Amino acid sequence: MTATLRAAVSVALLAGFYLVALGQLALAAILLLWVTAIVAGPDAVKLALPLITLGVGVAALPIGRGLARRRSRPQSIPVAPERAPDLWRVVREIAEQAGTRAPDRIRLLPDATVRITEDVRLLGLVPGTRTLYVGLPLLQILTVDRARAVLAHELGHFSRPGGVAYRGRLAVTAALPRMPINLRWYAHFYLAVDAAGTRLQEAAADRLAVTVAGPGAAIAALQDRPVLEAAWSFFFRRYVRPGWEHGYVPDDLFGGFADFVHARADELDDLRNRKPDADRWDTHAPVADRVAALGGLPSTTDDEAPVPATALLTDPAGAARALQDATVADGRRPLAWPEFIAAAGTATLRREADEVLRETGRTLGRDDVGLSEALDVAATGRFARGPVESLLLLAAVQTGAAGWRHSWSSPPRLIGRDGVVLRFGEIADLARSDRTVDEARKRLTDLGIDTGSALLAPRSGAAGAGAVAGLMNVIVNGERSDVVLLNTGLIVVPGVTRLRQRDVRPRMHAMLTSVPPEELAAAPGHRFVAYAEFADARLARRVPKTYEITLHDGAALKIRAGGDTEELGPGWSTLADATLASRT
Repeated sequence: MTATLRAAVSVALLAGFYLVALGQLALAAILLLWVTAIVAGPDAVKLALPLITLGVGVAALPIGRGLARRRSRPQSIPVAPERAPDLWRVVREIAEQAGTRAPDRIRLLPDATVRITEDVRLLGLVPGTRTLYVGLPLLQILTVDRARAVLAHELGHFSRPGGVAYRGRLAVTAALPRMPINLRWYAHFYLAVDAAGTRLQEAAADRLAVTVAGPGAAIAALQDRPVLEAAWSFFFRRYVRPGWEHGYVPDDLFGGFADFVHARADELDDLRNRKPDADRWDTHAPVADRVAALGGLPSTTDDEAPVPATALLTDPAGAARALQDATVADGRRPLAWPEFIAAAGTATLRREADEVLRETGRTLGRDDVGLSEALDVAATGRFARGPVESLLLLAAVQTGAAGWRHSWSSPPRLIGRDGVVLRFGEIADLARSDRTVDEARKRLTDLGIDTGSALLAPRSGAAGAGAVAGLMNVIVNGERSDVVLLNTGLIVVPGVTRLRQRDVRPRMHAMLTSVPPEELAAAPGHRFVAYAEFADARLARRVPKTYEITLHDGAALKIRAGGDTEELGPGWSTLADATLASRT
């Protein structure tokens, strides 16, 4: 199929969405005429009204709302032409070579990717404002030539005549979750037909990258891009998120990623050479096949004197600080990387140890419990090994018997005074039996941990917690509510009325980023529930999603999705993790 023919087919299929909807409207009109022809009087009105409603519901509303694409606005910062003239010049030159118009805006992303969005109308049939999103972590690692290749590939998607097909696919994919059932079948048909030509378009975009940047840079960028995307995801999940969820942020997030990539160079090389499983439905062919299609690996690279892609920015360090402040910081406390890792690790131990401390307090009927009292209760076999081990490690940190060691080539580790990694699994097992708990106390004393010294009681309320995500317009115990999910518990907030729906997302964003969790939990009408208070929790229903939670004091909490429920961040997955933790 030629590119021109493929574009024509895509246009016809996109127009088909509206023909399907109009056909359903026409069918409803025919039924209406038929009913009014055979039924007279008041009965005709009674039958006509449902048919009119049906016609509007299955056709008019999908045309007006269901196919409208909401603007995607990932967290990012603008890059004005005067702030990065070299980047704008390169992008405009590549757009001219690609035979497409240059983006109207360029924005920096806190992610290792590059993508272009367009605020299209009529499912991509009518173009709109085009925005290029460039990931700063990607610019930190790539050279200028490789960055040019990546940009050329993305702009190549919009080159004539295939640009309309690409816009249409993006628009349909974005609109699919909001489409009514009567149009989803056609959307799946459209995507299945379009997929046949998408790999051809990807191949054309690869060839444009070779034309713009040369075969060496284009193929190197082709290999680098998925690896760096995976590296950033791992880096953020393993090194950043634990501290971020507890209210901290590294003072040099993007510099840390560059150090991480350098330290893990061998692992990333292995990842580049790994052959992924084939997926016939993937719009991208395997990287090895794409490299082969371009003529295989070149003997030399095109950028003999490589220049870091950050040279395209006038002030890379300033851009990194501005991007971090605008997208990641959210009022969190900045710390240098070693202190950030230590604070995150200790806070994580504290959260895990809270289960033991809270249960100890409930058992003894007091709040001022410490390590010694927790060991007394642990000796009854009431706790699993993991929480007890976390309690002992926390005690080692608090008494100065251990400290955190930060390394980019391995996970953070707790190191004892002798420089050896602490492993308290065996001692935790000894502590969980009344026959061996004294041996556990002796071993802890030998390591310099005074079991009689005070260990802070579990945190009360939401003090020290970090906001993670939100659920809007859910039903909590029968009441319309919003739920703010913290790393230590959740806050139930009375919801807004349906007439104020435009306020719900800004309000949730403010609660997650602008209001300290302890203040939010203490506000009138708000209720904080610690995850440690979950005695049992389960997913009772998948549709509508419903969680049933029983607390240690016997109270019940039922959280159910409503018809207009939305997430801000990983809301449902955070609740699912808390539910799973309560059952282990």
